Amino acid sequence: MSDSKPGLRGRRVLLLLVLIGFVALVTSRFTDLKGLASTLLQGRWQWILAAILLHVLYFGLYAKLYQFGFRTVEVESDAIRLLPVLFASLFVNAVAPTGGAGGAALFVDDAVQQGQSGARTAVGTVLVLVADLSTLIPFVLAGVVFLAIQHELRIYHIAGVTIFFLFIGILIGALLLARWRPQQLRRLLGWLHRRISQVGSWFNHPNLLSDDWAAQNADQLCDATAAIAEHPNQLGLALAAAMFLHIVNLAGLYMLFLAFQQTVAIGILLAAFGMGIVFFVVSVFQGAGAVEAIMTLVFTAAGIPKTKAVVISLAFRGLNFWLPLLIGFFFLRKVRSFGAESRPQTGEKQTEKGLKTEGEPD
Repeated sequence: MSDSKPGLRGRRVLLLLVLIGFVALVTSRFTDLKGLASTLLQGRWQWILAAILLHVLYFGLYAKLYQFGFRTVEVESDAIRLLPVLFASLFVNAVAPTGGAGGAALFVDDAVQQGQSGARTAVGTVLVLVADLSTLIPFVLAGVVFLAIQHELRIYHIAGVTIFFLFIGILIGALLLARWRPQQLRRLLGWLHRRISQVGSWFNHPNLLSDDWAAQNADQLCDATAAIAEHPNQLGLALAAAMFLHIVNLAGLYMLFLAFQQTVAIGILLAAFGMGIVFFVVSVFQGAGAVEAIMTLVFTAAGIPKTKAVVISLAFRGLNFWLPLLIGFFFLRKVRSFGAESRPQTGEKQTEKGLKTEGEPD
């Protein structure tokens, strides 16, 4: 394929912008990355290994959550194949703070390349996010209650939790709008179509979207949300997978306390975990720096020595965020949105002369 083609040029520009964001993020947090290996070496290796294995399980369950979420909206997928897209989406969300839209776009593009519905996949990504965040509510509330009992609940905790719940409400509202108020959804998408066309006209491209874009996507979104109600078992599996992966994540944090020989009460563990999740969601750049700081503050306020609080927080974020970020960087070029070759669809095969439909004469 020639580099002069617009689609390839656009993907190369996108990749360049993402790489610039990656360099900026790594430069700003170089000390954390440099100290991760030395931090882990300070702990007892058997518990460090247990924490690593639990995080491997965690991301495997995360891919499975996407599989269940997509199947709920009748999009076929496989957890193994979704893993590279998952890691790449974590990377894109970290270096391009767009509220998760950048990472979701990778899943949509990958599904479209597989012949699946992009609109249904978009609903699936929202459903996964709702399942992910809503199953975190018990952990967050337990943390808030513990901080309140200990008289350590601060205004920034309350503000973060409030934004967290508002965000979940907006996501659920979007799904309900598509399910119960399709006409309002069509009007909303029509308004979005006009605004995008207006922006396009500034660059002499007023027809960025087709005239029937709003109607087609509204219909597909409504169909996808209807499919959620028709597949309660898949929805239940998605919610169960989300809850289980959070328990695994929390267990990974506890393993680090064992690794650094520090006792911790379950309330403290839940408070730091819950507040860490909240600021991961509400902060830009996936809470880079903010999550480590808020977890350290919770630990030290509960009486854990500052040195160990910092080490455990950095180690947890290293396994939960920074290491997956680097893995996502290397997986990025394997994702179709950034130039990976598309595989033939079912019923086609590759020949020396190109693609042809199976069953045609040689």
